[in-house]
Amino acid sequence: MTLYSVLTAVICSVIVQSAIAAIPYKALRGNGAYGYDSFTNATVRGLETTHGPCEATTDIINKGGFRLTFRNRNHTDWRLKLIGECADTLIINVAGAEIADAFSSQRGLKLNTKYSENSCDTEVISAISTSGEGNAWNVTHNNGMLTVSGGCNDYEQRLAMPLSTDFLPKHIIFDCQNTKGALITDILLMPLSPPRPEARNITELEQYLRQPLQRREGYWQILDGEFDEALLRIGGDYRLALIAEGDNFNIVYIDGARINPGYWQPGMIKGHLAGTPFDGIYDVTWYDAEGLPMTHGIKAQFESDATLSLQFPYQSSRIRLQRCTIQR
Repeated sequence: MTLYSVLTAVICSVIVQSAIAAIPYKALRGNGAYGYDSFTNATVRGLETTHGPCEATTDIINKGGFRLTFRNRNHTDWRLKLIGECADTLIINVAGAEIADAFSSQRGLKLNTKYSENSCDTEVISAISTSGEGNAWNVTHNNGMLTVSGGCNDYEQRLAMPLSTDFLPKHIIFDCQNTKGALITDILLMPLSPPRPEARNITELEQYLRQPLQRREGYWQILDGEFDEALLRIGGDYRLALIAEGDNFNIVYIDGARINPGYWQPGMIKGHLAGTPFDGIYDVTWYDAEGLPMTHGIKAQFESDATLSLQFPYQSSRIRLQRCTIQR
């Protein structure tokens, strides 16, 4: 069975189960595994706010900051409410508008953010979709500062304002103030500072890989890939090592990080491959450039002993690794 057919079967299964349980297929990356309850008024397409407010509770953020990413895929207008454990509420509202200067006007977006007595407004006309293509959004709370970034192809910071360091989102609501509504997909809420990935002793690893016991163990590097850069951007020209652990593999970072290079040290775990009932197909945990674990739906397959394909279906992306040698 090919990786494509396995992924198709898995995705179809998820869609059927989601329709029964009212859990959206692409609305939540991970759902219960990331600490979410089901969103109300969700469909298999995602969160459709024309059906009414889409609400969920979560307990995944217990301290520190957070990052919430998502996509609006049809109309530009949406509103997000994050209610904290003390009923304090953060509201972010985005609406399409004609934005004028001294000579003309053009279609853009107006952003408004409110928290307690604080409010921030801005207008956006660059690198943003004002039609049905939709935009990707990143809402980050870090050290008492809220930033909202977004765009059609990349996250560009749009506004920033103070936010209490004690704010812990416990209730998520997506809705819209107009009748068009919006389709919200690819939602991911994660703590900003999760535990660091574990590390292996790099000297011992290098010694072991001089005579590995398993034929697929060794050094690997990125060969090529296909990316939706609004959802997944590779953090460097990684060189990695595969180390077998029973029927599974650890992916160990060697070098090559361009994003956050000071964080990644040789020997840190970059990912895990966990065996599945399908021969040669693995479930993947992948740590992104900031060390955040990505798990939901990621699959891997050895195309040969020299080529490994990683599929990120929720990010519409693919990475291929190839065997290599490292001279030290």
